[in-house]
Amino acid sequence: MNTHRILLSILVLLPWLESKAAFTEGALPLGVLFVSPDGQYSVQLEEIDRAPHFLIKTMATGQVDNSIVMPTRLLYLHWAANSKSFVTVEHIAKGSRGRVIYLEADKWRNVTVVPPLEAKMYYTVINLQLEIDRVCYKFTVTTLTDNWKPIDNWACDLDVSLEAGKIFNVRWTPITEAASAASWTAEPLYLPPMDYKGPRER
Repeated sequence: MNTHRILLSILVLLPWLESKAAFTEGALPLGVLFVSPDGQYSVQLEEIDRAPHFLIKTMATGQVDNSIVMPTRLLYLHWAANSKSFVTVEHIAKGSRGRVIYLEADKWRNVTVVPPLEAKMYYTVINLQLEIDRVCYKFTVTTLTDNWKPIDNWACDLDVSLEAGKIFNVRWTPITEAASAASWTAEPLYLPPMDYKGPRER
């Protein structure tokens, strides 16, 4: 019985390790430039004091805001249609998280997007849908005991306002262990797909 549990734990943990490697390989390099749809702003990652920062530039004035640190690897970035916010997916240990960066009162602010649950868990973004006024994230979540053993598997869907960075409309759906394992190894679906021409292209 104990051997069965150990093997089961290995099978559950293996997709997390595989997905971690895939995320690392798919990370964007520094200097990739993304320009807002209206051409008023651009954003790129640059290293400042040995840490990556978002450099958000106002094209007309040349003013740069580098106040937002991005202390991990960037997997996806896309401007919203309003040109005053953009969304990301970022690598974390054994998974990924989201972020919404938005302009409010002439200042760029950000909110980290993770499943809102006060428990030990592993989670990763498996789907992102960018809408006109919101971004919809879908996570696979595995809750854990205090000893980091898997308990339950869930899909967590939530929306984030692009204008205010507010998380709302959170939905939890139980899923099977097999469905959870499959989602960890599947390629995430980001809509629209990320579009850039290459590193440091201006």
